[in-house]
Amino acid sequence: MLGLCSSTQADTWDKKTAVTFGEPVEVPGTALPAGTYVFKLAPSRADRHLVQIFNEDETQLIATVRTVPA
Repeated sequence: MLGLCSSTQADTWDKKTAVTFGEPVEVPGTALPAGTYVFKLAPSRADRHLVQIFNEDETQLIATVRTVPA
């Protein structure tokens, strides 16, 4: 279930984006409680489809997920 969310504009290289969820959200491999998270591309030139999910202050890597290009 996706709750209310808001985001900032993504950074150019790593597409860093802060997202706030008003309700718990599931991502592959884990459930995120309501709160603010930072999503950004993993630092790899070879694979631009890995997204890392960090806590709000980026001190803890919560998950790394493979994405599918649109």
